[in-house]
Amino acid sequence: MQSFSFHCHTVFSDGMNTVEEMILAAKNAGFTHLGISDHLIVPKMSDFSEKIDSYRQHVQHIRSASDRFNFPVYVGFETDYFPQDGWGEALRMFKETVKADYLLTGNHFVSGEDGEYYPILKFPWQEISAKEANKIISKHFQNISQAVRSGLFDFLAHPDFIRWSSPCGETDFVAERMDIIEALSETHLPVELNTKGLRKIGDFYPANWMLKEIAKRKIPLLISDDAHDITDVGSHFDLAEKRLSETGNVVRIDLATKINNALQKKSA
Repeated sequence: MQSFSFHCHTVFSDGMNTVEEMILAAKNAGFTHLGISDHLIVPKMSDFSEKIDSYRQHVQHIRSASDRFNFPVYVGFETDYFPQDGWGEALRMFKETVKADYLLTGNHFVSGEDGEYYPILKFPWQEISAKEANKIISKHFQNISQAVRSGLFDFLAHPDFIRWSSPCGETDFVAERMDIIEALSETHLPVELNTKGLRKIGDFYPANWMLKEIAKRKIPLLISDDAHDITDVGSHFDLAEKRLSETGNVVRIDLATKINNALQKKSA
C-alpha cells in the first residue's frame, strides 16, 4: 500500500493541526515521507509579493520540523490556476523565491458571469438558472485543462472536486472532463486519486469512469488523502488501492524521486 501523501494541509491554511502534528501522524501511519501542500490562492499577480515573507517562513518551518523529527518532508503548495496574462510567470517566480519543492493544482473557485471568482463551496448554485450553472461549470473544467497544459504544476488534484456542492453529477460534463484527461495524456502530468471525496460525497475524486479513461492512457497516478486533520492521514488508502486495481490504473508515481533529482541538479 502507498506509504506517502503529497497533499495535506496544516493550520497555515485551512488545516486543523500544526506541521509537527501532521508529521507525527504520518510517522504513526507508517509513511516513509510526506508532502505538506498548504493552499496558495492568488487571483492577482500583485498579490504574490504580499505573500512571500509568510510563505517563506512557512517553508523554513517545515524544513526545520523535518530535521527535528528526522523524517523526510517535502514542501509544496496547492494552487488554484487563474488564466490571466503573466500570472504563470509570477507563480514560477514565487515558487523559486520561497524555495518550494513542488506545486499541485486543485481549483476551488469558479468564475461567475460578472468575471469575479467565487469559492465553489459557497457559490449560490440554487439562485441561478440551470443554463448559467452549466456555463460556469463547463468553464471551470476548461480552466483545469488549461492549468494542466500550463506546465506549471507537478500533479493535478481532485479534477472533479466541483461535484461536492454544485449541480455537476458523476457523469455530467463528459466532454470537458475528457479534455482534462487528454491534457494529462499530452503532458504526462500525474493525477491523484483523492480519498477526501470518499469522506465528503461517498465517492473518490475523480469519478470511476474517469479513472478507467486515465488507465487506458497510462497516465501516472498517486493516492492523496487531502488531509486537513491528523485523522485524515492515510485515510481510506486501502480502499483507494482496491479501486485502482479494479480500474486498471497500474502507472504509479512517487514525487520524491523527481524532487530529489531536481535538488541534486541544483546543488551540483
